[in-house]
Amino acid sequence: MGFTLVPACREDFVDREELLSEMYADLSNPDSTVGYAIFGRRRIGKTSVLRELQRRLQETERVVPVYFSVWDLVEPSLSEFCRKLSEEILEAYRFKLGLGYRIRELLSAPISLVRQVLDRAEFRVIYREIEFLLSLRSGEVDLDALVESTFTQPERL
Repeated sequence: MGFTLVPACREDFVDREELLSEMYADLSNPDSTVGYAIFGRRRIGKTSVLRELQRRLQETERVVPVYFSVWDLVEPSLSEFCRKLSEEILEAYRFKLGLGYRIRELLSAPISLVRQVLDRAEFRVIYREIEFLLSLRSGEVDLDALVESTFTQPERL
């Protein structure tokens, strides 16, 4: 395989089988408490390792892998991080949950956060000209509660 700007996968993925096997064994074991951090210079295969591991873990029923890249954030803020991570968690669980997924239960934990946001929100709709406005008045969101809600979301699913 030649140089590429996209992560390698399946048969294009080479020279990392030992690493992948070890990570897969740890992460697919329900009794394991091991976690991994991958760091290194750009363009050496970190994303390829994570994507291939995600692909392999998706084949097991015991694990729902969630891939999330901070490079995909629109703005570098904690609230944007939590929003994007929540989206990725829901997307990862989508196939496991099916249509019987209980939205009320899913949203019940962070409802206080939604109330905080809506208390500061201004909505305006102009029908004929189809103008929609959503703005937030300045104020603080409880970031601790937001982070806790985001990281406990998989347990609620």
